[in-house]
Amino acid sequence: TPPPNFDCDSGFLRWQEIWTDQKKDWCCLKHGRGCKGLPQDPPEDCSQDKENWEGWSPWKKNFCCGHTGFACEHFDCGSDLASWQTSWSPDKKRWCCETHLAGCTDQAVLVADLTDLK
Repeated sequence: TPPPNFDCDSGFLRWQEIWTDQKKDWCCLKHGRGCKGLPQDPPEDCSQDKENWEGWSPWKKNFCCGHTGFACEHFDCGSDLASWQTSWSPDKKRWCCETHLAGCTDQAVLVADLTDLK
């Protein structure tokens, strides 16, 4: 039997009422959504080390995004924007350029624009 693979966006607005316990457990573990813990006592402290959220584990990012709306992006494209050429990782450069047109080289913008036209 393959492991479950639930759509954690489907029915999320009413997850407490309509999701099965198995879906709640899976979505909580994989995406930080539908966790049964009380909102005032979450398993992750989303206010701790908030200024360094890019370094959080994927589980903590997903949990905090689902519970507080914080850390929903892959990267903070406003952080170190003035020195992006030297301070950002290649992954951050690519993601911020493709997602927010931040930190793009002229060539990267051209490629992104051409991709959107297809």
